[in-house]
Amino acid sequence: MPDWFRRTDWNEEIEAEFFRRLKRARQYNSSQYLVIQAGIPGRMGRPELAAVTLNLIELFFQEHYDAILAGQAFTVRGEALLILGRWDEACQAFEDACGTADEAHHPRRHLAEVSPGHRPSSRT
Repeated sequence: MPDWFRRTDWNEEIEAEFFRRLKRARQYNSSQYLVIQAGIPGRMGRPELAAVTLNLIELFFQEHYDAILAGQAFTVRGEALLILGRWDEACQAFEDACGTADEAHHPRRHLAEVSPGHRPSSRT
């Protein structure tokens, strides 16, 4: 049996168990569990499971947001939207994922944007 946050199928019973355990999880782990579980059904290629993925990712952004996982969450959203044939929205999700990765890999640039009087060095 897979971990409770890596279920490959989804029904009312699995959903109830997932949210029961998510509620009991430590706050700093709950975001990760949510993104991992969201990615599993979406990667199965079944439209009915892609809808589950989108709902879980929306919950991540609304109630369990973690900036470290945002890029992965946007990517999972994009994959689910592709399965549903929602191309424009999928492209936007992938662009959003790239934007979060850019911020994570260039903290100096981000610091310069939020710190008045900060002079970025010539090395980036």
